[in-house]
Amino acid sequence: MSFPKLLSPIVMLYSLFLGSCGVNSTSQIKRFATPDNAAVKVYRVRDGSVTSYALVNGQKRFELSCDDPLEKVNLIAATGYPSSLITDINYDVIATEFTAGPPLTCHPGDRPLYKVELDGTTKYFFAPTRTATELYMLGCQGLVEAMGFNLSNARTLDPFFVNDGIFTVPDSNDISCYKGVNVGAKSSWELYRDNIMDVVSGNTLDPIVYRVRRSNGTWASLSFKKEGTCDWLKVENLEPLVMASGKIPGDFAGKSCLLTVTADMGTAAEEQKTLLLRERILPVVSSNCPSSLDLYLNYEYPNCTITSTTGTITMGAASSPECEGVFDFSATQKRVILAKAPQDGVTCTASFQARQDDLISAPLKLTVVKKPVIFKRPVADNKNCQKVCSENRLSCHDGRFYHPYCVSGFCTAYYSSLTCDSTSWWGTDTYECRCLTPQGNIPSY
Repeated sequence: MSFPKLLSPIVMLYSLFLGSCGVNSTSQIKRFATPDNAAVKVYRVRDGSVTSYALVNGQKRFELSCDDPLEKVNLIAATGYPSSLITDINYDVIATEFTAGPPLTCHPGDRPLYKVELDGTTKYFFAPTRTATELYMLGCQGLVEAMGFNLSNARTLDPFFVNDGIFTVPDSNDISCYKGVNVGAKSSWELYRDNIMDVVSGNTLDPIVYRVRRSNGTWASLSFKKEGTCDWLKVENLEPLVMASGKIPGDFAGKSCLLTVTADMGTAAEEQKTLLLRERILPVVSSNCPSSLDLYLNYEYPNCTITSTTGTITMGAASSPECEGVFDFSATQKRVILAKAPQDGVTCTASFQARQDDLISAPLKLTVVKKPVIFKRPVADNKNCQKVCSENRLSCHDGRFYHPYCVSGFCTAYYSSLTCDSTSWWGTDTYECRCLTPQGNIPSY
């Protein structure tokens, strides 16, 4: 068995002696200082010209003693007793009616803090001096903090030494609070949002509110910090609240804003929550889908599919009334089909997006266009051919034609080149010439 460092050899031998003699257990003692005890009172004690404050718990009184006035105010508040209920009492009266316990101070000094596993729970006691064995149980976290104790520094005490009487913990030494939280309870974030929040560009962010209650029941002081692309995020400190809101920019994709809210910054009770606001980009993947396609004679649209690892793919409305029915999309097969060719000279665009809950991906766009026909053969009237050749308006070499009204164009032909003189064409019998980039009005031949 390991013994606490504070135990002297005499005490160790005494404990072994008691254990061998079977001293009666004190487990019937409640040892139940509580954070909410309506019988607890705080008095303003008058002793001539001297004024002090005392916590009365059961039949014992504990002076609330601090040199610093602000620390004393904090210590009184830590009991949870409303200042409006504090009444005066003469020192002679309180000294006669209640037994004095050790003063409750704002700094522990050399007073040790112990933690003991008793009755199935962890309980905390302090000793009035470094060597004292009569312990006092603390009932609320606010009192622990106001007295300057740190629970992480509490010394573990084997319950054997309590149950067998080496250390005494009578119920009369319980120091309950009028209003508070259990010892060990931290500040409670009653309203908050943390970790990661996915947002959608262009949407309005619903207000996010932060509020923190200290262990003594009062509201914590909050501060905040913004990092990243946060100009759009409006954060207001409306004590005891911090509220964040704003309209997410339309170009927020790929950017983020980190909001950090800190409670009681610079104190031992400091805690913080972080919230990363980002736009989650849903992936949209196309397979064998040309982003822009010029349709011409006998051309077939490729076997094109659009998928997303997350979200459901949907196709937007037609880009214009002339494009109704040009594209068809099978949601089950994820396949895009060109149901019909657009009209000559009309550009049609299909927009595909992935959606999941309130998130939506950036659009993936596919465009098809059927360029206007400049000239094709065979023709019904050979005079058209003669007119084109006589005016030297059209020539086609290696699949491209040249025309004064076209910056660029192409010919679909079975031969590599087409030429003409004043009366006739040489080359293939079947071809079609289209203007890719027109300039000016294209004449009809």
